[in-house]
Amino acid sequence: MHSDSSATDAGTADSGTPDPSTPDSTPVATSSVSDALTDLFGGAERTRTREDILTEYGISNDHADRVWSAFGLPHDPTGGPVLTDAEFDALALFVMADRDVPGEEADERALQYEIATARTIGQTMSRLAEWEAVRLAQIARDPRFADRIPELARGFEIAQTMVWRRHLVAGLQNAMQNDRHGASETVVGFVDIVGYTSLTRRIDTGALTDLLDAFESNAHSIVTDAGGQVVKNLGDGILFTIDNPTAAGNAGLALTQLADDQTMPPVRVGLAYGPVVTRFGDVFGESVNIAARLAGAARAGSVLIDSELADALADDDTFFIKTIPTLSVNGYRRLHARVLQPNRRHSDSRR
Repeated sequence: MHSDSSATDAGTADSGTPDPSTPDSTPVATSSVSDALTDLFGGAERTRTREDILTEYGISNDHADRVWSAFGLPHDPTGGPVLTDAEFDALALFVMADRDVPGEEADERALQYEIATARTIGQTMSRLAEWEAVRLAQIARDPRFADRIPELARGFEIAQTMVWRRHLVAGLQNAMQNDRHGASETVVGFVDIVGYTSLTRRIDTGALTDLLDAFESNAHSIVTDAGGQVVKNLGDGILFTIDNPTAAGNAGLALTQLADDQTMPPVRVGLAYGPVVTRFGDVFGESVNIAARLAGAARAGSVLIDSELADALADDDTFFIKTIPTLSVNGYRRLHARVLQPNRRHSDSRR
């Protein structure tokens, strides 16, 4: 009886009937999933050509190429329709947004802003879409859920629009408080994993992915809970800003505690306080460079801060600021730095 049952099971598997206990037993055709997403997002007919764009927007062929490339979109050598009517109207608003300022210099500046904005949008959307595509592909391999891919993709679209709107409101409020050049006083922070390069040689890609996911998720939570913003992920590092010096100091110390989890290697943090210029989602200024240099010079599990942040925290008894010799790092022969630690006496007095 046992052998008959085995033969029956084998015959069932060979017949192509899906086995629900093995989700990958019947791969879903890639073309069917792709067609479903095309119907969902690209159902409207593309009627507007490249020539329509040039004529309607009054821009040069070269500028159109640069904007399109900045979005990260492939060119259609046939000259056929590339946009739906709705996409054409939306792109018109994007292109014409800065064109109402008089003067040739203003117009040239607007053209440069268009390219820079398109590049920022293209890079951000490309990374986001790549992650979403990988996740959807994982789900699509399970025949039980493959028919839900369009629904899940629509969910991604709704979620990212909701999150974008809220970040836009918060970002606009912050930008309106800064001067017209976008400069503001803030704490710039950089945190990275100690010994990351050697770590990649010791663990497999699956374990590395899990580690980076945990690091990024926990670090993002600490920064946002402190009222800050993650600017970008840089491999094993994260660049962030926090306006309030005390909140930034507490966040820096909290980040070093991530290594309390036995699965997480130690991290190090650099914090610098000063004016930064915000441009297309990125931050620029000397404090950005200093924060990165401080993080690179910090010992595992420690927080290094610059002299400006040390002055801002001097009267805050929740911290202990330790003086160390000046650092010689790339770009700075004598960089004044301090070690930031929690004030144990203050903590004990509150118990």
